[in-house]
Amino acid sequence: MTLYDTTNPVLGELSIQVTNGSTSVELDRWLSYDYTEDFLSPSDEGHFILDEKELTSTERSALVPGAKVRVMLGGNPQSIGYLDEIEWHGSRTEGSIVRVTTRDWLSPAVDAHVDPNTRFNDSMTLFDVLTACFTPFGMDVLALDNSANRNAITGRIYGAPTSRTGKTLRSYATHTLKPYPQEGVFAFAARVSQRLGLWIWPAVDGTTVVVGQPDFDQPPRYGIQLQEQGNTGSVYNNVEDWHFKRSRREQPSVIYASGFGAGGVFPKSRLRAGIVNPLVNVPNLSTILDEYPDVTMVPVDDVTSAVKPFIEANPRPLFLYDSESHDQAQLEAFLKRELSLRMRKALTARYTFMGHALNGQPVAVDTIVGATDDKSGFQGPLWVLGRRFSKSATEGSRTNLDLVLPGSIQF
Repeated sequence: MTLYDTTNPVLGELSIQVTNGSTSVELDRWLSYDYTEDFLSPSDEGHFILDEKELTSTERSALVPGAKVRVMLGGNPQSIGYLDEIEWHGSRTEGSIVRVTTRDWLSPAVDAHVDPNTRFNDSMTLFDVLTACFTPFGMDVLALDNSANRNAITGRIYGAPTSRTGKTLRSYATHTLKPYPQEGVFAFAARVSQRLGLWIWPAVDGTTVVVGQPDFDQPPRYGIQLQEQGNTGSVYNNVEDWHFKRSRREQPSVIYASGFGAGGVFPKSRLRAGIVNPLVNVPNLSTILDEYPDVTMVPVDDVTSAVKPFIEANPRPLFLYDSESHDQAQLEAFLKRELSLRMRKALTARYTFMGHALNGQPVAVDTIVGATDDKSGFQGPLWVLGRRFSKSATEGSRTNLDLVLPGSIQF
């Protein structure tokens, strides 16, 4: 089969609803598609390829950059955004295909810079900053909880919306953080939010920005099974490909940090904190902890219920400096984020299964999977960091899940 062989279009499980002015069409006869979402990436992206001969004149008129696009799976919305690019590929001998590229509705805020006329002052709360940033891009609601968004994506209701922090966005002071020259809107908003221990992402309703933290307390919605047959006869496996990794690289035993002032010299700073990596077991860790008995130690979620910590002979401390942390809360959020960047690499898993649903529902980011992996010996919950839906005539529909330990991503 050549690259542009369009003789056998495949009816895909993903569909896109495209609206351009008064014209609305739905497309689902794909030669192939590839839709990717990652919790830490500012925007999801989809690539959809179809036979040029499949398009009606109405469908052609709808496929223009800037058209509204809704990505659907079995009647459940997976993303809402815009048609970014439309490409026509082909030759006289190999046929003609159309490639449609989409991104979610907050992607313009990723591309745009902060307007220098926008004023940020020390009286503004996080609610004020995010409202000023995202209202020009269609945001109407700031939500502290992701439950409703997850339920819309999966089509299942698991729990009621709650605010685990007990705080409102109006209670977070921003301490006059200003945009850098040529800094993107999303980049600035994310930087301010992370200072306060929060992350931001778009909901599938196209108007809500979720401002919160990963939900590690929810129960598993679905299961991954990679089991050896053994002597018990056949077993149920739903994994086609797998990659499971544990690594001690970039795993400090403890991280210390100092905030604004003292020129970044840790022993002289009045704003200091430390955090211990729960995935590293150092019997003589007290040798480094005892050197700084007056430093505030930041509590961290226990992530060792399903995996044993690494054993290290000697401490591996890090000493960091953050000039933008102006109080203890901001410095502690900085430490959690820095530990998270390293800790989530200690255990990673990627599983591929056929289709796009487990337990009768689409798999969503920020949900929990129960994993039984006899190859690696792991059994326990894993948190969905990213997902990739793909389909082609040769491989059918497949889903790749990128998974990490619950609690290993913190802000």
